[in-house]
Amino acid sequence: MNELYKFWMVWIEGSPAPVKKHFTYDEARLEAERLLKLHENRWRIAFILEATSFGVIETPPVIWRTVVPKLQGEK
Repeated sequence: MNELYKFWMVWIEGSPAPVKKHFTYDEARLEAERLLKLHENRWRIAFILEATSFGVIETPPVIWRTVVPKLQGEK
């Protein structure tokens, strides 16, 4: 798995889910300010979301077994 770093995302209430990761809080804050200045976001609230933890499903290990040839007469 790639190394994971803390990041922030900006979500404007009433908008689709955020997709851009910002690797500093300051970057996220500047983006929030930029988005709030857009006409369609007038009177909306910007949230700066901080990644605090993550979950992952790890697949179990592959188990290898030896097969044996079928003996004559076995079904």
